[in-house]
Amino acid sequence: MATITSALQQDSAGNNVQVTAKFICQDGSDTPKTSPLVFTTSGLTLVVPDDAYELIKMLKQVLKIPVQLHSHYSSGMASMSCLKAIEAGVDIIDTALAPFALRSSHPAIEPILVALQGTSRDTGLDLTHLFKLGQYIESIAPKYREFLNTTRMSVIDTGVLIHQTPGGMLSNLVSQLRGLGALDRIEEVYQEIPRVRKELGYP
Repeated sequence: MATITSALQQDSAGNNVQVTAKFICQDGSDTPKTSPLVFTTSGLTLVVPDDAYELIKMLKQVLKIPVQLHSHYSSGMASMSCLKAIEAGVDIIDTALAPFALRSSHPAIEPILVALQGTSRDTGLDLTHLFKLGQYIESIAPKYREFLNTTRMSVIDTGVLIHQTPGGMLSNLVSQLRGLGALDRIEEVYQEIPRVRKELGYP
């Protein structure tokens, strides 16, 4: 599986700069056309909708294998980015049933499914069945409540646009700080992350 690890980086001055779709595709075009089986964009917590469109559009032009968009909801942009990626021809998007969606997880499948109904990208999935599955998940989800980030009310963290902590890392960070009895210091960690990245030269 070939992977793009990030769509947003910082330059040496600490400014946010977009990694262009053209740059990523030049790397992607060197990927074998028959193996791996899927080209996955990974860790795109901060991919904005128009960038998702350009990225997928260009990948589809140079790759002969399915393209999969993997993104996290932390910044609040993932659903919009998924729809733009679908418009550009993405083959697979990663989603989650509503009870386990949003926050540092993936976009919820249900609203995306409805948004695509009656279009050329209609998934054909049964919304009623997904709703029943969601109800079951709701019945068992409370036992996992301790793993949620309880440091904020919002299901999105606009601070991620600044500290740029990947969605997959956020839940682990919360769990580790809670285990250390230091969850109240998470904002200090968020402030430290960009400073460390700058000192290391934005690796």
